Amino acid sequence: MLFDLVVWLVLILVALAVGSGALAVLGADHVRAGDRFVLGAWLGIVSLALALLGASVFAPLTSGLTSTVGVVLTAVGWTLVHRLRGAPTARIAPPDVPVPFWAVVAGVTAIAVGAAALASDPVTLYDSLVYHVGIVRWLHEYGVVPGVALIHNRLGHLSAWFALGAAFDGGPVAGRAANVPLGLALVLVALQTAIGAARIASGRATGADWFLVLASSALIWAAVAYNAATPSPDVATNALIVVTTWAMLVVPRAAVSARAHGWRRWFGPRLIPLILAIGACGMKLFAIPAAVVAAVFYIFARADDRGARDAATRAVVSAVVASVMLAPVFAANLTASGCPLYPSPIACLTTPWSVGVASAGDYTEYIRDVARWESRRSMASASQLPWIGSWIVAHPLITTLAALAPLLASVLLLRGPRRDGVRSALLLAVCGIAFAAWQAPAPRFLYAFVIVVPALALAFPLASVNLGFLRAPTDGDAMRRAAAGFVAAAIAAGLGYAVASQKLNVRSALTSDAAFLPRAQADLLIPAAAQAPAHLYRWRVNDVDVLTPVPRPVADTLGYRSAIDGTVGFEKCSTAPLPCTPYLPSPDVRLRLPERGISGGFVRRSEGTELSRSAVRCVGELDDAAVPSLSLRSDDSRALAASRCGERDGR
Repeated sequence: MLFDLVVWLVLILVALAVGSGALAVLGADHVRAGDRFVLGAWLGIVSLALALLGASVFAPLTSGLTSTVGVVLTAVGWTLVHRLRGAPTARIAPPDVPVPFWAVVAGVTAIAVGAAALASDPVTLYDSLVYHVGIVRWLHEYGVVPGVALIHNRLGHLSAWFALGAAFDGGPVAGRAANVPLGLALVLVALQTAIGAARIASGRATGADWFLVLASSALIWAAVAYNAATPSPDVATNALIVVTTWAMLVVPRAAVSARAHGWRRWFGPRLIPLILAIGACGMKLFAIPAAVVAAVFYIFARADDRGARDAATRAVVSAVVASVMLAPVFAANLTASGCPLYPSPIACLTTPWSVGVASAGDYTEYIRDVARWESRRSMASASQLPWIGSWIVAHPLITTLAALAPLLASVLLLRGPRRDGVRSALLLAVCGIAFAAWQAPAPRFLYAFVIVVPALALAFPLASVNLGFLRAPTDGDAMRRAAAGFVAAAIAAGLGYAVASQKLNVRSALTSDAAFLPRAQADLLIPAAAQAPAHLYRWRVNDVDVLTPVPRPVADTLGYRSAIDGTVGFEKCSTAPLPCTPYLPSPDVRLRLPERGISGGFVRRSEGTELSRSAVRCVGELDDAAVPSLSLRSDDSRALAASRCGERDGR
């Protein structure tokens, strides 16, 4: 827990420095203090994550490289702040009420401790143990490896979010730092909830404030109900979609001055939602609808922001911004899988290290089918409509919210506030629901979109009531109410996170004789390690040494149809030595540069090359003493015991 707290403090300070520079460039550094914190923190996190992912294409994310990237970005941020900060361009109403220092300290402490309790739990989510933790370690030890998706398709799922965790996954916390970004997201979501709650309690909340509180509270509820510590980028992507929507409601109040000229004419506050949404796409591609709508929000700005007549120029600016920000994502994906939007088959290369259009397309179809059926055993008719009925039965809440979205959006358009930010927010929600339902209707891809419309429907009526009946008569009274609201919301969020943590064992303590307090003092210092595989088997595929927790090749890696029940631990590489894959690679995979080993990457054998019968062979099982090691050397024969790779020596 202590390790997480220290790392989060460093990351937030760097993010605020970078984000403050971005706000200065965009002319939005004079919005309310709370808004400036939320926008600056997320802008900085997005910038840092994308920069680290870009750096990992060229070198491993060691502590030295990570520190260099952080220092450079911090210096750039502070330089921009000092050179570009100007006078306010618009009056912000109602004014922000300052929260007393003691309340800030108490609230932040409650949030940080609760988030640290949850984020430092061992990783338990199935997908995370199969490949999330592995990707984090690949990035730290080797950076982005060419063709790594060839040895297992899921290793091509690179995300800027993983780069944040990889930056710290070394030394005494090797294999334990994957959840560092999760805790950072939990802290920021809880802080933005507390900021909005302070404004509500003081009687100074706008509709945007109510929306932020309602939507962020829904995110906190999901994290607590999920009850799993995971480095998955889904958490950050959903949070960024919510913040992008909220930013659309906030930035029209910080319009560019009519006297703006030159580059400032185009780099105004309306770019903020687009930058946030593109950052979300860098975490995971289901945020694409948010980026498209945010681009529309920027391109077709209202006349008071000098937008309609300059739409073409704005379109070019948005395209340039998107291209620059996504360049690290494209580069990483092209290196790892040969597909810039992996797992999408769009624009896949035909290079030797590429998975190819056909393979990527099959994997994309597999992801869609799993999202529809959620069971590998029931996908025989996955392309048919019968999946809809079973999906609705399995997810009644998500279904209800998705079905109500168009109706509530229509009511808001007819009777809601006449602000273009509201219209864009509604468009973002509807497009996001339609896109996820079409591509892969997993609840985690739909969640942020389905909560936007009901949160908007409630936010503005509640804001009217709040301003009408809870307005503080004096500044002193408003400050006291703000302090109470901030601390109460922070404690509620922190307790929610703590209750979901395995360290407190609240649920087990209430239902059995399990201990309520932390199990060991070490849990209070460094994050817990994920459970290692029970067995690891070493195989030789051509000149590639690979480990697998599966005792025999049980799946076709080209068809992605597993014969393993997802509730067992066979597929979970977890923190096993690299390279570990759930299944054996295809027999035509070999090292790209044999003299460099696995750091040089992987390629397929050229067509027409005859494959040897011994291309795939069992070497042996790793003994228990070798399992904790975080690297595997090809000459480490002492770690091998008797050959127990399965029923067949090869396949």
